[in-house]
Amino acid sequence: MDADRDDVGRLLPPQVVRALADKLYEKRKLAALDVETLVKELVHGPSNADDKVRGVLQTLVAQLSESPQANSRKGGLIALAAAAIGLGSQECHKFISHLVPPVLKCFADADPRIRYYACESLYNIAKVARTRVLLYFNEIFDNLCKLSADPDPNVRNGAGLVDRLVKDIVSESEQFDVERFMPLLEERVHVINAYCRQFLIAWVAVLDSVPHVQLVHHLPALLDGLLHMLCDAKREIRSEAAACLAELLEAVPQHRLELAQLVPLLLPHAASTDEFTRQTAIDWLRVLVLNGGGALLPQAPQIVAVVLPSLSHDVADIRSVAQRANEGLMAVVRETRGAPHQRLPMPALLGTLIDLMLHDPPLGALRVVGGQRSTTSLSVPQSPQLGQAFVSTAAVALPAGSGSTSAAAASPPNMNTAGERSASTSPSESASGPNTRHASRLAALDWLAELHSVAHASLMAALEQHWSALLGLLRDPQAAEVVVRQALGVIGQVCLASDRYFAASIERLVSMFREDRWLLRDRASAIVRDLCVAIGAERVLLCLAQQVQRAAADHSDFEFATLIVQTLNLALLTAPELRDVRRLLQQLLQPQTTSIESLDEAVSERERGVLVLRTLYETWAYNPPALLALCLLSQLYQHAAQLVFVLGREGGAQQLSVWELLELDKLVQLLESPVFAWLRLQLLEPRRYPYLFKALYGLLMLLPQSTAFHTLHARLSAVTPPAVHQLIPIDDPPIDEGSLPINFAELLALFRDQRAKQAAARLRSEQSKSPMILLSSAAVGSRS
Repeated sequence: MDADRDDVGRLLPPQVVRALADKLYEKRKLAALDVETLVKELVHGPSNADDKVRGVLQTLVAQLSESPQANSRKGGLIALAAAAIGLGSQECHKFISHLVPPVLKCFADADPRIRYYACESLYNIAKVARTRVLLYFNEIFDNLCKLSADPDPNVRNGAGLVDRLVKDIVSESEQFDVERFMPLLEERVHVINAYCRQFLIAWVAVLDSVPHVQLVHHLPALLDGLLHMLCDAKREIRSEAAACLAELLEAVPQHRLELAQLVPLLLPHAASTDEFTRQTAIDWLRVLVLNGGGALLPQAPQIVAVVLPSLSHDVADIRSVAQRANEGLMAVVRETRGAPHQRLPMPALLGTLIDLMLHDPPLGALRVVGGQRSTTSLSVPQSPQLGQAFVSTAAVALPAGSGSTSAAAASPPNMNTAGERSASTSPSESASGPNTRHASRLAALDWLAELHSVAHASLMAALEQHWSALLGLLRDPQAAEVVVRQALGVIGQVCLASDRYFAASIERLVSMFREDRWLLRDRASAIVRDLCVAIGAERVLLCLAQQVQRAAADHSDFEFATLIVQTLNLALLTAPELRDVRRLLQQLLQPQTTSIESLDEAVSERERGVLVLRTLYETWAYNPPALLALCLLSQLYQHAAQLVFVLGREGGAQQLSVWELLELDKLVQLLESPVFAWLRLQLLEPRRYPYLFKALYGLLMLLPQSTAFHTLHARLSAVTPPAVHQLIPIDDPPIDEGSLPINFAELLALFRDQRAKQAAARLRSEQSKSPMILLSSAAVGSRS
């Protein structure tokens, strides 16, 4: 050992060591040239030259580069670079472990001049060693990354020179170990320093340009960090990161990749509050869906959860790319029509869609993506109790009356206002609010309709626990009209395919109407009419009428029954969607044809009409004006006249209320509308329709002398005098209500009984609110 030291001492004279540690740069430079000459001589000298060179390098490290003196460290770094030059490219690789580590150690020196000299030294070593220096590539890269953000500009410039050289070396090398390097790059790519980010982006771009590296296969390690750079404060970094991501995205279709691994990395960014990041991430999802196809179906709930909210984003570019991504994913699902859907997690996807329909999260917040939102399960009976003839239901809102009828009097007295909503939350106002998500909700409903078409069985199996929540969308004041109508289309589509869903849905709708008077007043009409279109007016109306009867009987809520019948009656009389039901009722008493085939058809239709009439009558009995309108519509004028006389002869609590008189006022206005033009023409045939006159004159006698009274009186006065009617021949026989298989006496008794029950309920309500006033009213009634 002492002999080796003596040999090194003789080879590296003390005066050279002292010169390398001198404070003057020129002396250190000259001494470095002596070291270069010495190493050259050793390399080209006799045997054992490697040991001597190794000894010289160790001396330079021990006495100079690791010295506590700054000038000594500077000299040591210059000498190591000189030694590498002296070794040349043919011999340098043998001593690379003695050259590079000491220099890298000085990259962390506290003195910026030492760090600069270290950059200079490594540059010269790498220039000689070339690809051999890649043995320490990770260490070099890590130190250069740190120096790229050095506070000293000279150090940053020096590091930049080394960086460019190392990039050239990597580009020309076919032995670059990218697998060993990726863990380090994955760690560093998440830095937030702007200089470091630029350094990293440049390296990603270089590696992507090297054919044999195939950087696109390492996207899982890079994608998250690069996307984070899109929201950097500096514009140039955002632009560079975007360009880098664009290059990588362009390469995705050209390689066989595990695209499913990338989706979880993109999801948070696709919901970012930064617009550029959001748009880029969604565009990546679009490309992944386009190229991944069915392999990405297991992640459909997560993708839908971040893409659909962007359909309502304020930025048009984000809406556009989200629309394309959504269409692409839906196309993938559509292509699997008829194939097994084991890869499509229907419960999770359905939960996500329902969540998007019912909630309005702030754009940029990553909502529930697993569909685990808690919902109220709807109990669906296994065997419908309503029969095959009944399907779905809804309600209709009465418009403000004309003439003497005021809008404020559109509801019965003592109406329970529980569930009423303030005008500030009306749909018309909220629909124009800044947080509405109509496009997102509509897209979620489109998904439900598409799933019903392509994966009917799996959808129906998963839908039960979310069905009540879907129906709840109808009562959301933030939902625009177009959203509600689309939801009704989906509900109708499902109900049309399943009787048990239909029966349970009607029951739930009636319950919602009873609980929420705002829903009954503002949306019931649209709900009924849309369901009639989707399912069938006759089935909807009959099923709804039966459910209303049950709800009123179970809860003794006669006010609700009165209100909903008011709504349904107006729909029956005026809505185009219920035209077939009106025709069925109007033709109950029409003469039957003599053709055998047509006769059978007419009998069947009359039976349907009788069923509709009886079912509606039992429910319409809660609302006398509506029941009278039903009888007029069905041309049951004799029975209508009986109802009028029953109403007029009642006394006490059963006498006509102010609200009922107002509804009769509305009925007169309807009789003057085009809806009842056919009835007004029948006034010209009093011999055939004698009870029509009796019913209308009776109605006239019930009305106070209001605008409606004078309107009806003018209409009846316009009819030809009775003497002239005797000269008009009768083309058709008089209407005979007795020909119908209906026990009108029984129906009249039902009406009387219903009136008595309502009167008793009204009396109890008034007594609970004002006992003394009610005592006085009862006394007046008894005297009368």
